[in-house]
Amino acid sequence: MLEALSILVELQTLDDALQDTRELRARLEKLRTQNEESLEMFAGMLAERAERIEEARKFCTAKENELKTTEDDMRRSRARLPSITNQRELNALNKELEIGRRNHAKRTEELTKLRTELEEVEADHLKKSAERDALSEQMTALETQMVAELAEKDIEAEAGQGQRTAISSQLDKPLLSRYNRISKGRNGYAVALCNDGSCAACNVAPPPQTFIRLQKQLTIEKCNNCQRLLVYTGETVAENAAYEAAEEDEE
Repeated sequence: MLEALSILVELQTLDDALQDTRELRARLEKLRTQNEESLEMFAGMLAERAERIEEARKFCTAKENELKTTEDDMRRSRARLPSITNQRELNALNKELEIGRRNHAKRTEELTKLRTELEEVEADHLKKSAERDALSEQMTALETQMVAELAEKDIEAEAGQGQRTAISSQLDKPLLSRYNRISKGRNGYAVALCNDGSCAACNVAPPPQTFIRLQKQLTIEKCNNCQRLLVYTGETVAENAAYEAAEEDEE
């Protein structure tokens, strides 16, 4: 029985390593999905800002054209000054020039605001691009690290799978079938230690008589709560008794 218990513990240790490999592969796939989603999000933000930049540039160009038209109109108005022959024409020209100056000042102010907005949008676009690049670099580094770690674990898992096959063959078929059934239902965790009087998987203590039998290591017990196979790997009752007897002899 001791040999069977030892094999169960060793089998669980190998399955834990294989489970670690599977979990690492799952984390890697999740990381890749998250990375793709993050980059898509940044792509959307950058595309939206690029549209705003293009729109702001169009507004600036339109306002620059309006300002140029106003300046051309004012130059033509000033060019008519030598041909003025009376006060009425002069007053009309001055009024026209005043309207032109007000329009010029208004459009200059509007153009200044548009250029400021354009600069802000361009700066924001550069900032988001830098954030995207930094995030992409971090994600690539993390993914590369996980890929390397997974490659090592795959090598270990391949060797572990061979060991598992060899070890499994040493268990009788009913016990192996029982182990595999529990493992499948408990996410690869079929054997739990019970050295401190409670199941290490669910922290529920078995009945006292069950724990005593575990300490004797003469039977295979199960946890009444999580149904896992319980194993006691500490000192056996016999070893404790021998130790106590030795102490009595010394006295």
